[in-house]
Amino acid sequence: MKTIKILFIILFGFGISFNTRSQETFIYPDPTLVVLPGTFEININVDDGLVNFRGYRFVFGYDSDVMSFISAEKGPLMQGFSSYWWRVFNVSPDSLHIECMIFGAGLCVSGPGTVLKLTFQTVAEDTTLLEFKDHVFYDVDGGIIPGVTATDGTIIVEYANQYNISGTVTDSASGTGLSDVLIEFDNNGGSTLTNSQGYYSHQVIEGWSGTATSSREGYHFSPVSRSYTNVVNNHDNEDFSGALNTYTLSGTINYQAGDPCCGVCEYFSNGIEQTTSDSNGFYCQSIQYGWSGTVTPCKAGLTFTPQCCSFINVTSNLTNVDFLASPTSQTFTISGTIIEACNGLGINNVTLTFSNNGGATTTNQTGYYCHEVSYGWSGSVTATNAGYIFVPKELTFVCVTSNHPNQNFVGTIAYNISGTITDLNIGYGIPEVVIEFSNNAGSTIANPGGFYSHKVGLGWSGTATPSLGGYTFIPGSMTYNNVLSNQSDQDYSGTADNLILNDTVIAGTTKYWGATNSITASGGRGSFITEPGGTAVLIAGSVIYLKPGFHAKEGCEFHAYIDNNIRGSYTFLPEIVADKNFINPDLELIRIYPNPFINKTNIEFYIPEDYITIEINIYDFTGKIITSYKLNNKSKGTYQVEFDGSKLAAGVYFYYCVIGNGKTNGKLILLSN
Repeated sequence: MKTIKILFIILFGFGISFNTRSQETFIYPDPTLVVLPGTFEININVDDGLVNFRGYRFVFGYDSDVMSFISAEKGPLMQGFSSYWWRVFNVSPDSLHIECMIFGAGLCVSGPGTVLKLTFQTVAEDTTLLEFKDHVFYDVDGGIIPGVTATDGTIIVEYANQYNISGTVTDSASGTGLSDVLIEFDNNGGSTLTNSQGYYSHQVIEGWSGTATSSREGYHFSPVSRSYTNVVNNHDNEDFSGALNTYTLSGTINYQAGDPCCGVCEYFSNGIEQTTSDSNGFYCQSIQYGWSGTVTPCKAGLTFTPQCCSFINVTSNLTNVDFLASPTSQTFTISGTIIEACNGLGINNVTLTFSNNGGATTTNQTGYYCHEVSYGWSGSVTATNAGYIFVPKELTFVCVTSNHPNQNFVGTIAYNISGTITDLNIGYGIPEVVIEFSNNAGSTIANPGGFYSHKVGLGWSGTATPSLGGYTFIPGSMTYNNVLSNQSDQDYSGTADNLILNDTVIAGTTKYWGATNSITASGGRGSFITEPGGTAVLIAGSVIYLKPGFHAKEGCEFHAYIDNNIRGSYTFLPEIVADKNFINPDLELIRIYPNPFINKTNIEFYIPEDYITIEINIYDFTGKIITSYKLNNKSKGTYQVEFDGSKLAAGVYFYYCVIGNGKTNGKLILLSN
């Protein structure tokens, strides 16, 4: 007994122990609730009592009427080793065998964690057990670890109601659908991709709450995400708008001595507009995600080092893309021949105009021209001769650094088609009408008086069609066949019911517009401006609207008339903008106080000279005269009349005041009691 007792103590002293903790493998989660048809995962886990093992063997059973086996993979606890024994065999509902063993001396793992992941496909709604028919774990030496228990798990396939969340993702620049945009629904809501038209549709279970977020490499989206709470119905038109990420490419251009070089054009290839260096030699341009191309600096009379810079697949801002400039007196020639289309002979005395201060030259008797431009010149070359039209219309050059021979044009004998486009209602020419000539013959625009003139080539056949928003033209078009002479008096007439005008009437021009119903000056995002020295006349049958963006500047003439019959004597609607044309513009000839007012207000006016006649008319917004005041042969001084608006509706009224040769206008604002 003594000896046995000592041996027992010695065994304890050497640290031999017995694992009394549970050693369990189990299914997680348990139960597993599957609420959507399709594939789902089940984890096979071990607890922290199972330690120092290098492999396992499982045999599972399940009800194939409820689910079917798809695949198996090693769990995270078993991954990260270079060599394995891995086998899935006897794949059947009653005997699904899976084996895994880590190869390598002394290699092993310990719980807790996931040792195996199983993927199944739903078959029907019901409940089944995933049974451990057999289970074995192997220790570090390959022996079987005794005492490991396995707990079966319950799989419940019970579909929840599902609802669609759908919409379209469009490119903000083009308005077209964006494909392959990932729409992710958090809180286990899944994800989907947009189709080729940018459309997506995704199902979530009843009661789902979370956010849907769109993403695609190189894009940003608005809104950033969409939020949902307790979804119990379909959600349509859940749209996103995407735009390519934008970056900047910038740098500085200096002379060799370090002084800034301004006015240098930086040409960007592949669809990026050019930019120009500022007074500090700095330039900056926006580029889109993924852009590839070159940047080339250019200014006449300068060379640059480097000549250009190239970039591939830009995904961030680019700075310090710098160049050094050096003056040069080197020039290059641009030359070519201009011939007649009908006989191939050279055309003499054609003027070649080089834009951007490039000068001009003319062809000789053989139709040849040759012209020098500075190193780095950029611009266009156009050919003109009164009796011809030329193809191409122009030749474009960017940063000339070599001679350019054979820059040829072909001329066709031209004839004019001309006429006047008249407003049938008011008898005046209609300005800004576009006349399109078919078969690549171009277009022209009628002048402020409605006159147009356009060249077409010898033998041209086609149609000429006038167009201007709001107008209907008679005839709708004119047809021509084999034009062999000038065609004058090719007139049209036009009528309009409602017009929206966005235009600028410049100094020295007069423009008329008429409409049987309404005219709106400054519609949408445009503007209607009459510049000093310009004259604009609007004649409408019912109403004229002058909206934000309208302005009649001081020194212009702006007239608005209302006439129910559109012809004859017009009721004058005064200008709304208080631009002035007084005898002495420094004098304040009229004052309204109070303004705004309730019921009554005072109109005080100043007469700058003796024996002057004063006339003041008050109008409503339709142009109807509400009240008139007329005082004859008054002496110099200040006078006052009272305007009684107590019987009028609240709103904006207008006054138009003529004092001798001076005039002014403005608003009166009548407030309600």
